This record gives sequence, structure tokens and C-alpha cells, in this order.
Amino acid sequence: MKKLILLAISFIILNATDTINYYGDIVNIKVSQNSWNRIIFDSEVNAEPIYSKEKNVEIYKANNSVFIKFKPMIKLEVADKQERILDIDYSNSKKSELFISTKNGTYSFTIEPANVDAKTYLIQNVQNKNENLLKFEMNEPRKIFKDITRDIFLNEEVENYEKVKFSKEATILDNLTIYPTHIFKGKIYSAYLFNVTAREDIQNINEKLFLNLDLKNKRSIALKDKKLLKNQTTQLIIIVGN
Repeated sequence: MKKLILLAISFIILNATDTINYYGDIVNIKVSQNSWNRIIFDSEVNAEPIYSKEKNVEIYKANNSVFIKFKPMIKLEVADKQERILDIDYSNSKKSELFISTKNGTYSFTIEPANVDAKTYLIQNVQNKNENLLKFEMNEPRKIFKDITRDIFLNEEVENYEKVKFSKEATILDNLTIYPTHIFKGKIYSAYLFNVTAREDIQNINEKLFLNLDLKNKRSIALKDKKLLKNQTTQLIIIVGN
């Protein structure tokens, strides 16, 4: 019960957050030597953490997180059957290796006690992300373009793609004003998202019109709505080869 209370408190006090991109090599992490520290993974921790227990460190797992705290040497004085703490000494806390197994992979760290504030680390497994991305992009192109288009129209997100703002001036083509908004970057393909506003009523927009946009290696063009009233806006996606 005591451990659970400590872990619950840690959710409140761990405010600072850092993101670590994990590429498969051992990562050195400096953690607070006198407070609880937290490492968050992108999937559930499915085994007990492996570490050097003689290094005066406590490590617990909970769902997709691992909690770390170094144990001090406590000097006590006993007088009249009462204990009094004379000193709390963290000098015996040492760097330790730490191995974590999750549903999506295994991670290797060295954790180093330091005189720093408690922190939460978010682990992004770039190695897994790149493998999953390439696996997706090696599918049949027509299926890839369909999936990317669907995900952007529905959620404005594509799994494992990097979403960045697309800063460029608007373009006018015929009776349409085209506003760039975002790029979704993959390894083999990238998708450009635009807002398209009608300058007058249009019954049927021909998607070939967008071939005139200044983008190289266009592979797919998709317009959400082909019929627009004046000042009405829809979305346009153009997928290109990188």
C-alpha cells in the first residue's frame, strides 16, 4: 500500500517533461537522486525491469510507465526509545544499467543520479516508427494513397508521418483560392493539405486543375468536395514522391 501511495504522489510532483528519441542504442538518462522519476513508453511494460539492485535504486512498473527513485543512506539516533533522523545521504547512489521490455520493443538505459529536479521522460521509439512506416509505404501505391487520403480527411493525421505547418502564400487557379496548411512527411511519400475556397459558384471542379500547382512528382490528387458555392471551402490533398 505504501508503494502505491508513493506512486500516486509522483503523478502530481513530476512536472518537467523531456522527449527522448530512441534509436536502439543505450541511452544515458540523468534522473533526480532524491525524488521519483518517471519514464513513459508507447506501449505497456510487459515484464519486471532489470537493473542492478546493489546500486541503491528502487524501480517499479505500472502500465506503460516505469518509476525510479534512488535510496539514501539514513543515519538515525535512538534516544529514549525514539528514533531521530540525523542525516539523509545519497552519496552511495550509483549509475545503474536498466533494461525495459514493452509490447513494442526492448529498451536499454543507464540511469545516473544527479542533483536535478524530478522529471518525466517520454520515449519515442524511432526505430519502430521507421520500420512500421516503411512497411506501410511498401504496400501497393493505390492502397497507400487511399489510406493516406482517408486518414487526413478524417483526422488530419497519418500514423508514423510527421505533421508540419506548410508556410506558403495562397495561389489562385481559375475561380479557386488555394491555401496551404500542412505537410505530412513520410519516407517514400509526403502529403500536402490545402484549403480550397470558391470565388464563385462552381458545379464541378476538375482535379486536373491542381496539376498546375508548383509541386514536384505528384502521385495522387484528391478533393473532398467537387461542387462549391461562392466562399465555400473544402480540402485538397496532393501526395508526392519524396
